[in-house]
Amino acid sequence: MPFTVAVAVPRVNRNRGMRTTLRRTIGASQTRFRIALLDGLSGGGYGRGMTSPRGKTRDVVAAELEGEILSGGLGPGDRLLSERQLAERHAVSRPIVREALRILAERGLVEISPGRGAFVQRPSALAGTRPLDALYRRGHPTARQLSEARLLLECETASLAAQRAGLDDVRMLRTCLASLEAGGGPEQTVRSDLAFHLGVAAAAHNWVIEAVLGSLASLTAELMVRSLADPDVYRRSAPYHRLVYEAIAARDPAGASAAMRDHLSVASSTYGRDYDEDLDVMARRAMRRLDIDGSLPSFVRAVIPAQPGYGLQ
Repeated sequence: MPFTVAVAVPRVNRNRGMRTTLRRTIGASQTRFRIALLDGLSGGGYGRGMTSPRGKTRDVVAAELEGEILSGGLGPGDRLLSERQLAERHAVSRPIVREALRILAERGLVEISPGRGAFVQRPSALAGTRPLDALYRRGHPTARQLSEARLLLECETASLAAQRAGLDDVRMLRTCLASLEAGGGPEQTVRSDLAFHLGVAAAAHNWVIEAVLGSLASLTAELMVRSLADPDVYRRSAPYHRLVYEAIAARDPAGASAAMRDHLSVASSTYGRDYDEDLDVMARRAMRRLDIDGSLPSFVRAVIPAQPGYGLQ
């Protein structure tokens, strides 16, 4: 059944010099024109907290697509419908679809490839950690707090890795260790250090542990910058990486856990007052000591590997 929409359009009547109102009758088959017209008047704002003509927001559309992915309806590598098709399917505008896809990309569920579309990502412990990282940072975590959390998590993780690591895991850890021991600039060293610790988590074959430690990756990178900036700290802590690796390769759970504990405990005995200072403040000061150019966030983004054991030179 046709219906009428009154749209206020800035239009000047040349004879009378006044604004008029343009009225259009839109049939059921012209729904897409109605959506495009409303989007045009709002500046495409329906994806930013506004609702579609049927009341759906970007969050609702994102939740529906997320449910389809998590339920297995869409698997890794699958291509989502086009923006136009998703807009029609969910009865929303294309700007809302774009915003919904952006939300899914931030959560690590999809990868958006310009000109090709959106694809379901393979599960990764480092994907979609930004919301948790932002939550952690609101509490202004200190080196002490992060170190205590890592001691609780990573010692048991190393023990599990010694029990469960396969040959591929051991090879991956050996690659990480070789890169770390080869040295290089601060960025390469921190990247290799982080890759090794995330590799141990991957070798434990516990997805929850891997995801939790992945969510701490950026905070851990800041702690590593502080250790690297102090030659005494780095000299004392670095050798434990090899001890952790050798215990895992030898399938020695107790040895792997003990080596990891000794490694992570170095900070408590060497950081001094820095141990109770905000991580970001401490890390920025360490960057200046190391003559690292750029901002702390850009440095952290550069050192976090796409996957454990990958991104190493």
